[in-house]
Amino acid sequence: MPVIALDTETFYEKGVMDVRMFGAYAYSRHPDFYCFMISVYDGERSWAGGPEDFDWASLEGADLVSHNAFFDMCVVTSMIEKGQIPAFKWKSWNCTADLTSFLCNRRSLADASAYLYGEKVDKGAREDMNGVHWRNVKDTPQGAEFLKYADGDAVYCWRFWNTHSHLWPEQERRISQLHREAGIRGVQVDTAKLEAYLEGAKKALFGIEQKLPWIAQGEKPTSTKMIAQMCREAGIPGTPVKKTAGEEAFLEWEKTYSPAYPWIAAVSQWRSMNKFLGFLETIQERIDSDGILHFSLKYFGAHTGRLSGDAGVNMQNLRRDPLLIDKDGNLRTDDASYKEYWDCQDRDEIPSWMGTTNWGMTNEDGTPADPIFEHMFDTRSLFVARPGRKFVMCDLSQIEPRVLAWLSGHDRLLGAIRDGYSVYEAAAIATGKYNGPKGGFKKLKDLYKVQKAQTLGLGYGCGWEKYIVVAMSLAGYDVCSLDPVDPETGEKIFGATARRDVREFRDLNPEIASFDKESPGIWAKLDASFQASLGGNYYLELPSGRVLQYRNVRRSSKKKVIKVIDEATGKVTGTKIRDRHIFTAETDGRRHEFYGGHLTENACQACGYDVFGFGLLNAIDNTKAEGVNFVWSVHDEGIFEVPLDFNPSRIEDLMSVTPPWLPGCPVGAEAQEGHCYKK
Repeated sequence: MPVIALDTETFYEKGVMDVRMFGAYAYSRHPDFYCFMISVYDGERSWAGGPEDFDWASLEGADLVSHNAFFDMCVVTSMIEKGQIPAFKWKSWNCTADLTSFLCNRRSLADASAYLYGEKVDKGAREDMNGVHWRNVKDTPQGAEFLKYADGDAVYCWRFWNTHSHLWPEQERRISQLHREAGIRGVQVDTAKLEAYLEGAKKALFGIEQKLPWIAQGEKPTSTKMIAQMCREAGIPGTPVKKTAGEEAFLEWEKTYSPAYPWIAAVSQWRSMNKFLGFLETIQERIDSDGILHFSLKYFGAHTGRLSGDAGVNMQNLRRDPLLIDKDGNLRTDDASYKEYWDCQDRDEIPSWMGTTNWGMTNEDGTPADPIFEHMFDTRSLFVARPGRKFVMCDLSQIEPRVLAWLSGHDRLLGAIRDGYSVYEAAAIATGKYNGPKGGFKKLKDLYKVQKAQTLGLGYGCGWEKYIVVAMSLAGYDVCSLDPVDPETGEKIFGATARRDVREFRDLNPEIASFDKESPGIWAKLDASFQASLGGNYYLELPSGRVLQYRNVRRSSKKKVIKVIDEATGKVTGTKIRDRHIFTAETDGRRHEFYGGHLTENACQACGYDVFGFGLLNAIDNTKAEGVNFVWSVHDEGIFEVPLDFNPSRIEDLMSVTPPWLPGCPVGAEAQEGHCYKK
């Protein structure tokens, strides 16, 4: 049987009845939803018309392809559930939007056809159907035009598959299909906790609003006009714009002025709580009657291959730390508050939210302690295993630093890891900063934090200013807290410690950072090969055989403001403007700057993705008969739903296997089990 392209057309009205509002699964189950047309094409014959007029038995056992197969699968299964079309079983169902994303980072049919064939597809006929019912245009010129349009979509879909599917590796096809089927199966939501969180979040948001002086005047909580006015009245600089000034500048501004002006912190807290409330409301709208959230993930959402979030619920970026509201209505994000929560809260023992609680804590005399927080919102704990099951969460252990060591030929580091040392301890051993017993490095807490921050944050060439933010987000390391004090002013010399850490990493890791012509590191090697592709395309081949493509490499000049540092004192003495050459390329239809460190990051992330895919499929293939279901993945972590007596080490071992194309790279994985999703 030939491959058959299948496309569905459904009623929509932007902002009212829209797939972007509900997600494909909930949209296709909405009371006002209906599919009014399908089109099919097998390379020779095409058909387009109402689903009630189609011979669905002709698709029994077929190999189907659709452009955005998740959507079309949701539509077809919805019609089957409602008895609108007869049930049938397909042999396979692949997605050409995923295929074109893999090939050229173009997901939409119009963008992919323009890139691959140089042909422009006019989507105007579809746009003209916004809010229009098919019955009202079926026998009109608009209806005839739309019928032609729908027929063309199926033809393009089939053409994508016929001409390019052989370039899509089997591992990638399976990962695409695996995540699509997992999203349709969905994940259980703790609905009791969801309801309580919704009520608590609304109360917390209202409390934060009362801390904003302009709310009483009827102004919006994030009114830029009022924020600017408050800054002028206080005689302080205005809020730095993150997109132009950078995240570092905004965080520094907030840290400097929020102690004296509490409304500054309240604005940020309001944004966080409002975003969280919107997230909860989206889940509430989308869960089905059994409390199952059906979701989608965007395959090859990044240039490197990583999946990304999709359709309003980003399962790739669920908040790790809880949102904690203290008795005064303040959002607490300090380490001490988080420690109180993680040390005392056993989420598996309390599967449903219990309201304000002291978690069983007692005073010294044995009496119950007062509650620490008014509200506690643990986003990840909303997602739970189905009754009679549990989760196993297994992620690769520091896969990107391991891959970086392998790609750069950092044999000392690889050897220490193979000898059983953790990655950060191995890095300290390899650079001569530690020679103690195995496992002892972690006890040197301050040194361990520095090494973790350097290992995770400095392998890709970031400068000292960015390192300050990266070190805090990845390692909880406040670099600036260690800055020395200027004896003349009594103030800390901002950035002195960050600059020292950056210099130290680059000096001790020549395999990565050296630009010596005789023995260049990986940054210099990739930088040189990329620049040598000027005027053409750059192809970065990965160990797996997959190739990252960088189209149309160009060089241009760019002015950059450089801080002038007095090396003797470590102080910033001024700035200067420098012209520098930058090299850019197209990766996703847009042009980006690339350099050795950035290319190294791309290679490590992409290779890490390949390693994860290999391990994920290895785990799934070898546990099929053990009642294991794949739920979803988050970068290098797989979440599985398993029987209660299942041993997590089973998946841990299966995901720790080194792929044959990465010989000598020690791959490790860590698994934990639980009633809910946690990390």
